[in-house]
Amino acid sequence: LSCLVSRTSQEPVRCSNFPSISDSACHASFMTSRVVLQRVLVASLHRLAIACATTLRGVAYFSASLLLSASLYGALYAALVPDAELTYPLYFSLCGTAVASDEARGPRAAVAGRAALLSFAEQQSWLSPVNPPSKGYSYAASVCLELPESPTNLAASTFMVTIEIVNTLNHTMLLSTRPMLLHYKSRLLRWIWTCFYILPLLLGFSEEKQYLCEEVAPSFYNPRAEPLSLIRISLSVCTLEVYRARLHLRAKFGKLRTLLHTWFFTSTVVGIASLMFFHW
Repeated sequence: LSCLVSRTSQEPVRCSNFPSISDSACHASFMTSRVVLQRVLVASLHRLAIACATTLRGVAYFSASLLLSASLYGALYAALVPDAELTYPLYFSLCGTAVASDEARGPRAAVAGRAALLSFAEQQSWLSPVNPPSKGYSYAASVCLELPESPTNLAASTFMVTIEIVNTLNHTMLLSTRPMLLHYKSRLLRWIWTCFYILPLLLGFSEEKQYLCEEVAPSFYNPRAEPLSLIRISLSVCTLEVYRARLHLRAKFGKLRTLLHTWFFTSTVVGIASLMFFHW
């Protein structure tokens, strides 16, 4: 230690504390210790470099495996589970003649009413800005209307909402009709409600309207061979005033698809971890 300290301070190597050791022996001992320290330092640096390289290689391999597994699981999920809910805006025409047909695909009859069309045919894709329902799945259809509480709508009383689904062969797959009606409010209730919401009504934050939703088709199947190409929604009352209208399609899945959709994050973690396990 004395030799190392003396050498570090650039002084002649002396072993004054050990008279029995000559300067040459002390110098030889110093050189040996120096070589040993250099070898230990080089070995430590080499091991550190190997450890860093191994760590970086492991991180890169883990990241690549995670990315590959996530991409593969995303592709499998997209192939197995389509969109659970589809929403289409409806734009009703003016009062005219709506076309309806019976379930036996008989002659079509012309009835007065307002109709909104959703076309999923390739040559008429401009009529529908959203994706069509997936083939090979069952759906439930609901029509939602936003109606003002106007005297015209109140006088219309009960009106009928009809949905007709036509396939690519121009055959009616489903024809269903449901009644709808604005909720009743007495004069006293209207007066109290108007007084309570007078400020939001005057400022335009609230409106005298009702939002009605009705399931017009509990279940219908979209086959792969002859999928649907047209959905027609008709209102039986021509004078009905409509703010907004929406058609909601809710997919019906099997057990596996329901599990993947309901427990999305849990199934995603388990699926990606399983793919990484098989990959490793």
